[in-house]
Amino acid sequence: MDNQYSENNENITEEITDNVQVSEAEDAYAKATRILKNQRSKQYSTLALVFALMAYPCSCACTILGIGLAAVAIVFALMSKNSDGKRNIFAIVAVIIAIVAIITGISATAVYVTTVLFDESFMEEYNAMLEEMKNSMQQAQ
Repeated sequence: MDNQYSENNENITEEITDNVQVSEAEDAYAKATRILKNQRSKQYSTLALVFALMAYPCSCACTILGIGLAAVAIVFALMSKNSDGKRNIFAIVAVIIAIVAIITGISATAVYVTTVLFDESFMEEYNAMLEEMKNSMQQAQ
């Protein structure tokens, strides 16, 4: 009877020890996964901020490039959730800067287009250039 009791006690002790080891391994894995996800979140939010900061000056000079960079910044900011489901402050700032860059790019394009299309002197120069091209082609024939 004592032998059977000690065997049962040893089996129970082994099961508890095995369960504790598995539980500790699962906790360690979960913690490592959380740490990696948080690091990835920081990397994405930093990339989002870098792209947004590059997008703003580009949106004034080269609007298509600026709008494209701003869109990439927004995508990286959306991908930057950490393990708690929250976003890093860099990602939030990147989204704000990217939106401003998109608005700036669209407004710069609108100003350029309206200036070019509705400027009479530009249209006169453009028509004169077309006439010169037409005359030079006629002379060449």
